[in-house]
Amino acid sequence: MRLVRSHVIYLLALLAIVAGLVVAMRSAYAQSSVGKPAHISASVPTRLLVIGDSISVGYDALVQKDGYAFLLAHALNAQLGMRAAFGINTPEMYAALERQSLPGATYVVIELGTNDTASDHQAFVRDYPAILAIVRRFSPYARLVCTGPWAPYSALQNIDAYTISQDCVAAHGVYVDLQRLFAVAAYHGPAGFNFWGGVTDTFHPNDRGHLAIALAIQRALRSGPLP
Repeated sequence: MRLVRSHVIYLLALLAIVAGLVVAMRSAYAQSSVGKPAHISASVPTRLLVIGDSISVGYDALVQKDGYAFLLAHALNAQLGMRAAFGINTPEMYAALERQSLPGATYVVIELGTNDTASDHQAFVRDYPAILAIVRRFSPYARLVCTGPWAPYSALQNIDAYTISQDCVAAHGVYVDLQRLFAVAAYHGPAGFNFWGGVTDTFHPNDRGHLAIALAIQRALRSGPLP
């Protein structure tokens, strides 16, 4: 009888230890992941909206699903919605968004500015905050990240990057510096390889570059303020 009792006590103690480990592991995972804002019901699907150019489409990732937007959606376990096109600049994107409605989103990433150096700077300064206003109209509670241009540090690009960072903070978002990542040679090329959209070049991010962008945005989403 004492032997049976001792076995029962041992099993109960073991179950308690296992239960404690499960709770601890869930807690650690929750702390390391990007959580859905508390005021959004858990029953609402998590949605990621990405607004951008060819980098958001996934150019130069050998497989499109390895583009940063697709990697980020997978990491967030989110449905991906995209408004992006090759070569588009900020005034062109504003003109397109002005004519359509946007889906409500849990997270929003705006990746614009790379193609604005040759465009009218005054139009860029006017239209970038207008895009943010459209986003906030349809997703007032979304966590927001705005990236700088995927380009080297230069006088013109630095001015655009500063404009983006200031407008983004004013819209309760977080700015991510892509110029810093652009400076890493390993995140480009090699040129001349076939990828899902054509032939790779030395400008767009390669697979490693897309992964670096996704990780930088994910970190910003984790630390960003709620609107």
